[in-house]
Amino acid sequence: MFKQFATEKNIPECKKFINSYIDKVIVYKDHLEVTFKVVFSFEQKNNIYSL
Repeated sequence: MFKQFATEKNIPECKKFINSYIDKVIVYKDHLEVTFKVVFSFEQKNNIYSL
């Protein structure tokens, strides 16, 4: 999906995709840090917990 948006240079869809999965990007001189948006949840005895 994202590959198609990128190859077609569909900028609005690329921005939506990035906004959905990436929280922040920090650029340093020698490296790059990317923080992703993730959600963890698990089930224990029919109760669902989210972290």
